[in-house]
Amino acid sequence: MCTGWHVSAVVNNGYVNLAVVSLHAEQEFKTELKGVPAGQEIEVHLATSENLDDVNTTERMTVGEQVEGGRQVLLPQISFTLLR
Repeated sequence: MCTGWHVSAVVNNGYVNLAVVSLHAEQEFKTELKGVPAGQEIEVHLATSENLDDVNTTERMTVGEQVEGGRQVLLPQISFTLLR
């Protein structure tokens, strides 16, 4: 069964990297990260766009990235999110 979210995790050099791909065109998902020690900063790297067909080229950049920190994580529709 396809849920529209694809998730993968790996531990590398003491960091847990959690990658989430959302293929939903209209639905976002908000969740809370549990099990992370208090005071531990969480990096959120996000690439998203309004259109599933968007791509980056040297002439046109349509997919942006932002970095945030926090326990509440919003996984937008049509996005790739890396949590570290």
